Amino acid sequence: MDVIQPDQSSFFMMTPLPGSHDHREMKKRGEWMDPDFNKRDSFHATIKHPHMTADEWFQAYDDAWKSFYSKENMIKILSRWNHHPRNYWNLMSVFFWYKNAAVIEKEHPMIAGFFRLKDRLSRRPGFAIDPLHIHLWKRSKEVLHLFISWAKFLKEMEEVWLQTRKKSEKEEIWFQEVQRIQGEIWQALKIAEWQKVYSDAKATLPAKAKALLDPFEELSAKILFTRKDLNAFLRQWEGLQSRLQELRLQLTREASAARGWLDEMTRLHRNIRLGSRIQEWQEAYVRLRHSLPSKYRVVYAKFDALSNRAFYSREPLQRFWSNTVEQLGGMRIWNIDFGKFTTSLVKECSLTASFASSFRAGSRAE
Repeated sequence: MDVIQPDQSSFFMMTPLPGSHDHREMKKRGEWMDPDFNKRDSFHATIKHPHMTADEWFQAYDDAWKSFYSKENMIKILSRWNHHPRNYWNLMSVFFWYKNAAVIEKEHPMIAGFFRLKDRLSRRPGFAIDPLHIHLWKRSKEVLHLFISWAKFLKEMEEVWLQTRKKSEKEEIWFQEVQRIQGEIWQALKIAEWQKVYSDAKATLPAKAKALLDPFEELSAKILFTRKDLNAFLRQWEGLQSRLQELRLQLTREASAARGWLDEMTRLHRNIRLGSRIQEWQEAYVRLRHSLPSKYRVVYAKFDALSNRAFYSREPLQRFWSNTVEQLGGMRIWNIDFGKFTTSLVKECSLTASFASSFRAGSRAE
């Protein structure tokens, strides 16, 4: 895939179709073929594979679909075409169609649609007709599962769009400059090293410690837009030292592994020397404010300390919803920040509306 770089792909399983040359030759040789003609669609294992069982063969087929239409590969493909709107939105439409069919509906795109109608009385010979109440119960569960899968799929495609959409010239210039400045700040503060240590330490830290340190991990993904944001961030990051000391005192002697990780994070924090660099960063943000695009355009921007780059993503929203579901599952409703809940809900609705509007406009432009 990395060499040829195809934009879209369709996969099949070798099938000797009745009347074809392969079918006649295999029949002459007496080779086994599945007698069920309903499976002769090139999407089922109907002959014996020389190196795999039928289940292994189908798994390889299924994995091919999932790999090609993975979020990461779709981002790669669409990034190559964001300068060409017609091709970009055409491929986006294909991805919706193909991934829904192959991964959600478990059918080949050439025979699948977006919503399957199932009549209770339309059954293949040999299959019993369910009573109405059983049919409705089964169908309700299927439709609920389908809608949940569609919602997750939509959010995945919004992420793909955020990371690949074409930016305006002003937005592109600002984005590159803020990435350079913030990358320099993050390196000086050793935030990438701190994140790595914290990621390794999470398994040993008690829940209370993680609850106190998780906000700092979220803080490190924040984009700084102005000098005011920079100053607020530096104050919050400075408070990390006292937070680490507080946690270390609260840990019992038995938690030696956790103490070791906290000592490592403290050491990283103590070794930071900024000097006059803070003033340089403040001046850089003062200059940058004149090129700041609309906040609406950059509300989904985030910074990744590990790769030292800025990009658009709904990952902070996803993290919040995952944490909210976890709190609800544990009946810890008091741990949910309802102010942030409302803000996140507004952001989700706004993102979906913006994506739908762009998709509609792009499709019409074709």
